[in-house]
Amino acid sequence: MLREGDSSGNLTVLKLTSQSGISIWALGVPQLSPSKVGPTWCYLVESDDVTLIDCGEAISSEILISLLSETPFRLQDVDQLLVTHSHSDHDGNLQDILRISNADLFGHPLYPYLRYRPASRPEPANTIQKWMAHYQQTVSERLTPHLDQTLPDHNYNPIINGHEIGKLKIIETPGHTPDSLCIVIDNFIITGDHILPYITSGASVRLVFPQSVPRLVAANHPTAEYYGLSTYLQSLKRIESLGQDYALLPGHLLIVRGRIRWQSPRRARQLLNAHLTRAENILEVVTDTPAKIEDIAKRYFHPRLIEERGIDRSVASIAPHIDFLIQHLYLTEVQDGRLFKQKSKQFNSQFDL
Repeated sequence: MLREGDSSGNLTVLKLTSQSGISIWALGVPQLSPSKVGPTWCYLVESDDVTLIDCGEAISSEILISLLSETPFRLQDVDQLLVTHSHSDHDGNLQDILRISNADLFGHPLYPYLRYRPASRPEPANTIQKWMAHYQQTVSERLTPHLDQTLPDHNYNPIINGHEIGKLKIIETPGHTPDSLCIVIDNFIITGDHILPYITSGASVRLVFPQSVPRLVAANHPTAEYYGLSTYLQSLKRIESLGQDYALLPGHLLIVRGRIRWQSPRRARQLLNAHLTRAENILEVVTDTPAKIEDIAKRYFHPRLIEERGIDRSVASIAPHIDFLIQHLYLTEVQDGRLFKQKSKQFNSQFDL
């Protein structure tokens, strides 16, 4: 530990060394608003080039620069910046970082077009897809109007599954977001928000790309392969299949209560099982009488949790699972959007993904 922060890892700097001697510095960049998941962990990698993976949220540039002072490198020494996914706590200060460093920018081919933009609703859409598209639009209008959606006039390099940047190997892991990436560096896997310790990473609902995605880019990326809980579960299996000889470096919760909480790809299986268990438990609270999605949430969550989070956040947290149950014909929708259970279909907890 080069710099000790608080018990959640805020302002912490760790130096790690891979099996082949690659140096990785883990930088705990605090989130500006209170967060249960602690800092955003950004990773500085010294291999063929100096690579920064994620850069923190808006207005955190000075903090990141301060943390970098504990390493042998300044921000101006960074050759390339790689973004794991299009969420503002991972790339909110991108403009500042690129302006100071002049690094080459790498990310998923979809990334430039998804930044801070809500997904669109498919046509036709089921009741939860309609609800989630509207919810995302509302949240986006409230939280991200001050964030610049466009990339700066800069050298952007799209990277796809299997792409290698020096000794960094890219794995596409859509599901949390369509543009989520994991990065394998020897015996480490940097996971962004795809796999997190302690909490069940959020999955997406089967929506479609925002209008910002160019037609040719969209044609090369079928939405069915980039949105939805089924897609996320497939991506978890992709990481699990790498075997257990890796340590995961997540985007949050690397340090909890003052200790590094090491995880292996076994964590991917735990998350997969947790999502399937949640879907099965949601199915159990749905009766033969058609119910609104808000009523399903009220049956599933304790009233105190509903009061604390509000009904909209509660529905949003189980929306991917409701959509999954509709997709796989466990739930059926009646004309007014209410849902009921298909009594003849038994839930398969060993789901064939």
